[in-house]
Amino acid sequence: MKLKKINKGFIEEYCKKYAEKDSKESNSDKAIVKLVKLLPKNNNLSDIQLKVSVINDLYGTNIFYTPAMAEHILSLDVDKEIEKGSPEIVEKIAKIRINKKKKAKKMYSFATKYCSWHNQAKYPIFDSKVERLLKKYNKQDKFSEQNMQNLKDYTVFKKVVEDFIEHNKLRGINFKKIDMALWEYARELFPYK
Repeated sequence: MKLKKINKGFIEEYCKKYAEKDSKESNSDKAIVKLVKLLPKNNNLSDIQLKVSVINDLYGTNIFYTPAMAEHILSLDVDKEIEKGSPEIVEKIAKIRINKKKKAKKMYSFATKYCSWHNQAKYPIFDSKVERLLKKYNKQDKFSEQNMQNLKDYTVFKKVVEDFIEHNKLRGINFKKIDMALWEYARELFPYK
């Protein structure tokens, strides 16, 4: 199957489809934007708990004990790292141990979303459908030399998205719009069963 050509028109078309077709998602996005504007810092446990709960619920990231994630984020003192766009902070947020008896879990998708909502200019969002689409585009267009089997390493994932933007001459379009367009197209290609 030949994938659609990516250009600025594609991004606009699929962002428009996302907004029209997915008022639920659009309203969820607006709610998160409003919440993060009201509570931009991550130095208060109840503020973090609220943001973790909302992002988890609206994006279905499957964090089953949000208070532990909130405490984890507070313990990491993430604000400076998120502000500068550190990919390492995504990995630190993602790796969480709920209790001492269980091994650490990697809540990778959630961590990318949490960082992205705090700094959309620096953090693309990881989603399994977008991962699948990026792999197919790289197979078709050979836009990145990165190891496409390693997209759950945030440094690699971000570089792949940057390579995708560069290859398709999408400079000037923010990660959020790229995310929305790719997610909407991926959903069209790989519908939920």
